[in-house]
Amino acid sequence: MHNKLFLLFLISINFGFGQSFSTSPISYYGIGEKSWQSHAIYSALGYAGISHFDSTQLNLENPASYSFLSQGNTLFSLGMGGRISQFESQDASVIRSQYLLDQYALGFKMKKNMGMVFSLRPYANRGYQVTDYTFTGVDSLRYSYIGKGGMSEFIWGASYRPLNKKVIKFSLGANIGYAFGATEKIRRAQLLPATSDYPAGEQNTVMRLNNLSVYTSALLQITPSKNHQLVISAAYEPRTLASRLRTVSSLSNVTIGTNGRPVYDVLDADTVDYGYFTESMVAGIAYTLSLPKWRIQTRELHPTLKLLGSYRNSSSRISNMDSTKTSGWYGGIQFNPEKNLFENLSVLKFAEKLSYRLGVYTVNNEFSDQRIADFGTTFGIGIPILIQQSLSSVNLSFQMGKRTNESTSLKENYGGMQVGLIFCPSSFDRWFRKRKLD
Repeated sequence: MHNKLFLLFLISINFGFGQSFSTSPISYYGIGEKSWQSHAIYSALGYAGISHFDSTQLNLENPASYSFLSQGNTLFSLGMGGRISQFESQDASVIRSQYLLDQYALGFKMKKNMGMVFSLRPYANRGYQVTDYTFTGVDSLRYSYIGKGGMSEFIWGASYRPLNKKVIKFSLGANIGYAFGATEKIRRAQLLPATSDYPAGEQNTVMRLNNLSVYTSALLQITPSKNHQLVISAAYEPRTLASRLRTVSSLSNVTIGTNGRPVYDVLDADTVDYGYFTESMVAGIAYTLSLPKWRIQTRELHPTLKLLGSYRNSSSRISNMDSTKTSGWYGGIQFNPEKNLFENLSVLKFAEKLSYRLGVYTVNNEFSDQRIADFGTTFGIGIPILIQQSLSSVNLSFQMGKRTNESTSLKENYGGMQVGLIFCPSSFDRWFRKRKLD
């Protein structure tokens, strides 16, 4: 069974490389648009999930939560999703769609109070195409602006829980991330009339990133009674440990060759190494309340309600070039009709086994001289797979939002959907067991 899971992990990684998760002009700035994706569990909660965790999920935003994984149950987490955006300006409107396989993560318990996770996820991406026409009175020019390419991040994370009491638990964790890949910006100019993309003059800029970073977190879980639980979490990514952003710029005359392919005559080229610096901070809180028991005919339910809130602030800067800043507030609610699923599995109806989630967020983005406000709402459900007491689940998330550029008339209305899968062996098929051989 575990061999099949590792094969699925490798196939998913291979299929996921090179995909575009951005169609927005925002990806023009910096190294591209940072990944907006999160696992469907957390996006359904308005992306306020830093303090939301248990033994059935891998929360990469809070590495301190890895120590709460259950012994012997290895988890594989996979996310996928898509978004449809309508871009509007004063005189134009266009619809674009995007999709992505996201968050390939594998986590397991090392010792009683220690957990470990390996993950590969998208980091940044360019994905836009804009055309502009200029009429000089003598000649007419068509300018095409194209962005493409993507960067990925490999993560190794571990956590340790030094305090493990019944009432209070305290855990520390860290992710070490290595980001790599390349994005490309193309500016193409043509004389009109033109029947194809060539001949043309083309300015090309390729950014290739190698970035090593550390993301640390801590959480405090307080359970004063069986009906109340409070979790306080904070995470911080200090200034990048080591980074190199190599930029290769070229100016070319492009024509069509005899085989129908473009031929580049490079007129000028330049290579420059820049520093790339990132820093982020996240803080969040979660409060879980066990509601009074519900009696439905002869059945008894034990519902719970969880309230979540978080604040996030991050920035990135390329030396002597672009800088970006992001800050936002996030909130979410999760309702579970029954908290003791395995104990009451035989009497529960399908709707009583699900997790119901709602969320809202408001974010302010600053890209050099551009200010973009983002507001959205989310909702979703979690569907447990309770075969042989497995911790597997299917999670659905839906998002609706609007981005407004305060500096221009450009607006983006978007709607998205995500599917998050968590695979875990049943209690009768644990993969990593201690065995004693004679």
